[in-house]
Amino acid sequence: MSELASQTPLGPDPNTRIMHVLDTADSVVVEMARETIARHLQAGYPTAVAARRNVFDSLGLDTADPLLVHIEIGAVRGIRVSDASHAFTLHKYYRHVDLVHAHGLHAGALAGLALTGLPQRRHPAIITTVERFDESSTVDTLLARTVARTSTAVLGTTDPVCEYFADLEVPVTERAPLLRPDLDPRGDLQTAITRDRRRVRRDLDVPAGHWLIASPIEMRDGTDLTTVLDAAIRLPSHRPDRRWVVAFTGGGAARDQVSREIGNRFDHIRVASEYSAAEVAAAADLVIAADRMTGLSTEGLMQMRRPVVHIGRERGARIWGESVTHVDADDTPGLLAAITDYVDNPATRATAAVAAKDRVAASTSVDTAGLILLDIYDTVLGMHAGTRPIERR
Repeated sequence: MSELASQTPLGPDPNTRIMHVLDTADSVVVEMARETIARHLQAGYPTAVAARRNVFDSLGLDTADPLLVHIEIGAVRGIRVSDASHAFTLHKYYRHVDLVHAHGLHAGALAGLALTGLPQRRHPAIITTVERFDESSTVDTLLARTVARTSTAVLGTTDPVCEYFADLEVPVTERAPLLRPDLDPRGDLQTAITRDRRRVRRDLDVPAGHWLIASPIEMRDGTDLTTVLDAAIRLPSHRPDRRWVVAFTGGGAARDQVSREIGNRFDHIRVASEYSAAEVAAAADLVIAADRMTGLSTEGLMQMRRPVVHIGRERGARIWGESVTHVDADDTPGLLAAITDYVDNPATRATAAVAAKDRVAASTSVDTAGLILLDIYDTVLGMHAGTRPIERR
């Protein structure tokens, strides 16, 4: 990248050279990248963009700007045989770069793979912005672990993404500034919900004046499922002054057994269709979330702005944040107490619901986002200085 290396930036640190890596033109991550790159150029930073030509063109940058360099790589989302070639292209330019900002999970993995064979003193600092991804996918998990191993910082588009990489001990994990939330309009909500709240409750035979508790917990043998079922059975006797309906929508090997041995024995318990998970959760007064759920993702449930009690492991609890009540997998009394506390305190329910949605639905103004990113860049470069000092020319 001789063009980039020869530039003299006008910004606060004239020796900082930045590369952005992109593999798509269509995502909330790239929207923020477009604004970030434009501001870097305005501030006088020599900036390279590694992407396909059509992705680079979609950014709308001033291609005549002498501080801007385009590096052609054919990367597209998802693992491809050609990824090794794209990573090698990045590898060849890394000696001329101080900081790499990869935009997206796959782009971050490519940026990390490009370090292969490069002496430590030539390693640029890598920041990766990571969007929502499927933790159950072998491919996504492989990409995520590559990002965690090679990135100094990960900026997650939601708090659950941040928690995932914090557990993998990435040195810096922070919420990514976004112009709009990382929500999937084709996902858990719009296409999954076709019935309104009143219709769902009628179809579930929820009488007027009853509290509807929903749980999409996966129905496979486990302590958490046993605890939720136990609490559901005991709820009417625990609080006889309230009237209850508890609806399970999860799939799994134990579903038929739960339907037969519990759903058919207790009038207040329903085992609803797996495909109705989003509709039932949206119609519920309270949702019992778990580490393993079917038909509804954690982020999809957060997006619904419903009050939630979480049952499960510590990591699952951290994903939901401090405003949501957490219960250990074997704590039936604790779960009963949490349910009744929410029911008795409408202000607590409302606060928890809003806080949960904020963990996936927050957005930031362009100016504020730019300042946040510059501060993160300064932090990461400072951490990286001990291993690879910026060369002065």
